[in-house]
Amino acid sequence: FQAFQHLGMNGLVCLLGVQRVDIGGAELRVSDSNHGSPTLLCLHGLVDTLEIWDRVAGGLGERGRVIRYDQRGHGESGAPAGPYVWEDLASDAIRVLDACAAERAVLVGHSMGGIVSMTTALAHPDRVAGLVLIGTASQCSEKVAGWYERIALAGESDGTAGLAKTIYGEKSRKQVTGDGPGIAHVTYGFEHADGGGKPSGGGRGPGLRIFPVASPDGAKMGSRAPWPHLTQIDRETSPHAYLLLTRREKLRQPFSIST
Repeated sequence: FQAFQHLGMNGLVCLLGVQRVDIGGAELRVSDSNHGSPTLLCLHGLVDTLEIWDRVAGGLGERGRVIRYDQRGHGESGAPAGPYVWEDLASDAIRVLDACAAERAVLVGHSMGGIVSMTTALAHPDRVAGLVLIGTASQCSEKVAGWYERIALAGESDGTAGLAKTIYGEKSRKQVTGDGPGIAHVTYGFEHADGGGKPSGGGRGPGLRIFPVASPDGAKMGSRAPWPHLTQIDRETSPHAYLLLTRREKLRQPFSIST
């Protein structure tokens, strides 16, 4: 581990351990607070990096051990030769846990990181203590799939500059850090039914099962609600799982984590 002091956007100074984890053909950049329980493995979204968690790393660190990493092709992580399937990214998560000697973890996944988290829970249920899913989904409409295909093609042809222009617009000054073709291989997973390879005309993400849920206390669910379904992650072995709906303005409030 290489230790250094990092000042996050929330003004908190955290002592982090940084290491490189081999995933076969490439290495991932991993940051580990290396103390606390439970273990929280944070997985960022498409074209993000582990720094996306800076604002919440301090608060999470008060509640457990925080491990975060740049997913393959993103940030300072390398990109193995493609194509990829979602199970490849799930295997990356397990290799990170192994390298950090973490037996089980609560997976905290944002957007694409949520898909990887769900896939990991399905493929390696014994390594997943819980899921926190933020702004994610298990299905992809053809319209959205087409948007992701344009992103992937831009990454293949024009690298990270093409990704930035396609995602943020021609006039934006935002930049994407990582390997353009590698991110393209990841992006193709959004439109392919089995999660890998180039698209064949729309698809459903990582093949997760969907079931309707009843309304939790204080939450209105119905035909007009934006949450008519909840992704099933082995419902039979997680009978105590529940759905918590939180308004955006309440996301900054303290919360508890139980496993």
